[in-house]
Amino acid sequence: MRFWKKLIRIFNFSVVGTGLLVPWLLFLNRFLIPDNSFDSINYHLYLGFKFFHPKNNYLEFYPTGIHNFSSILDILGYVLMKIFGYRIGSIGSLLFLYLSIYLVYKLLKLFKGKYDFWGQWWFGILFVSSFLSFESFLQIATYYVDISVACLMLASTYFLFKFEKKQQVIDLVLSGLCLAVVSLGKMSVWYFWPVYFFYLIFVLLKRKKISSAKKNKYFLIPVLWLVLFLLPGFIKNYTQTGNPVFPFYNGIFKSKYFSESNFAQVVFGGQNLKEKILWGICSIKSPERLGEVHDLFNDYKINIYFIAVIFILFWTRLKKRKNLFKVSIFYLTSFLCWSVSFGYLRYALFLEFLGGGLILLWLSEIDNKFTWLTFPLIAVLLLQGKRVVNMSLAYDISFRPGYFYNRESYPKEYKNFGKNKIEFKKTTDFKPDYYLNCSTPGMTYYVLSDFNNLPVRNIDVRAYSDLTQNKYYQDRVGFNETKSEAIYVTIVGKDGLTDEYENCKSNLERYRFKILSEQKIDNFLGFEKQKLVLIFIQMLNSAE
Repeated sequence: MRFWKKLIRIFNFSVVGTGLLVPWLLFLNRFLIPDNSFDSINYHLYLGFKFFHPKNNYLEFYPTGIHNFSSILDILGYVLMKIFGYRIGSIGSLLFLYLSIYLVYKLLKLFKGKYDFWGQWWFGILFVSSFLSFESFLQIATYYVDISVACLMLASTYFLFKFEKKQQVIDLVLSGLCLAVVSLGKMSVWYFWPVYFFYLIFVLLKRKKISSAKKNKYFLIPVLWLVLFLLPGFIKNYTQTGNPVFPFYNGIFKSKYFSESNFAQVVFGGQNLKEKILWGICSIKSPERLGEVHDLFNDYKINIYFIAVIFILFWTRLKKRKNLFKVSIFYLTSFLCWSVSFGYLRYALFLEFLGGGLILLWLSEIDNKFTWLTFPLIAVLLLQGKRVVNMSLAYDISFRPGYFYNRESYPKEYKNFGKNKIEFKKTTDFKPDYYLNCSTPGMTYYVLSDFNNLPVRNIDVRAYSDLTQNKYYQDRVGFNETKSEAIYVTIVGKDGLTDEYENCKSNLERYRFKILSEQKIDNFLGFEKQKLVLIFIQMLNSAE
């Protein structure tokens, strides 16, 4: 018997060790080609950069407008980029993924204590499956923040559960802090608030030995963290626009700087209330509404977890396993809040990680003689995991082909390893006064060039729409404050992964700019598939 136990442990360590190598190998498969994804170029690195350059910070730490979330989650990506360069700097996504995996394991140990997970034949396979997440793998080697969002949500949940079990106030303090940080960095996390606070109320009501006054103080700990982190932004937004959560819920607040409608995600998720409530099942037929690339890859993992946890809920109720029953309720209510609010899988990485952990907790509760019933589940998850890895080798969220699908050009990228700034020929006498954001994506081009000491002016109506009209954004009103002979410079993508040249030219014409000079830039940080153009411009009424 000892021999078999030892063999099972060796097997599990081997499986988990191999599984942990997969994200690292995906990073190595991509990192030499610079991250050219829309969100990274449009604002992630830009917001991180602005945090360290307050003189140029027209968006501020609490921005007003389309970037209505703080740079707090983008700071690490920018710091890593400055330390390690543009390519290796994207390793932050990988580090947060590994930390998320660790937190899933910590949750297992929190609920099961000394239970020997490593001695169970199913553990290695299903633990690896718990982090074989298509959405998270899409973001490895990019500057997206959704993995860090999931990680902080997991941390907040872990410390909340730990507070329930250990009754130590420090755990509630840490839980509230993680919730506040992630809520400041990503407003889409707010769907989690009702679940979090209802569960906290449940935990406090169970504690009969402490007074009501003390319970109220405990409840206020995460509330005060949220107020401390979010209130300055609410006040600033209300002062500038008349809407504390601008541009959201403008149908209620009716800010004159945005249309009187509720800013909402309509491309993804269920199309009516019934679909939203049953999104865990309905999305099986509409995988393309889960995210940008799900028309290429039908990601059924969130559906598998949804159905499995419903089964676990009934099983735990029947068997009177209170701890697992509570976690199942916690998961399903979080799932419901997410599906009704968004149904967009990039905002549900937390649910993917937690769902995998919940299945492992359930298996630790059932009698070993019944674990053969999990074979179909294991087979489905293994098949899904294989498809996740195959697809992730081909694409990331910016559709960069990795080495396995780009063998000819990928090795050439080694010569560009140290290129961290857009280089251009200094053959012009023009000295720009402002950097012009004329077409999105473009802000990272500004960050990675010699022009990052310039104030920014924005005319990208397509990207910002009515959001550009408040006085924290420099649009047509802002140009009246500049000197008439001012020269502007912009860098725009052309003939590559991002091609915004024609949109930029259209915006320049709309706002009466005259092009003084154009200069082709061979590539984006050495990436030959992305051509750029440097444009010097001046307002037409001052240039004539």
